[in-house]
Amino acid sequence: GVDLDALLDMPTKELIKLFHVLAQI
Repeated sequence: GVDLDALLDMPTKELIKLFHVLAQI
């Protein structure tokens, strides 16, 4: 699964990049 604590530690730019990738699936 996804480590929520790790996600919260990610920079906003990285989160945005991740969401863009997920949106393309």
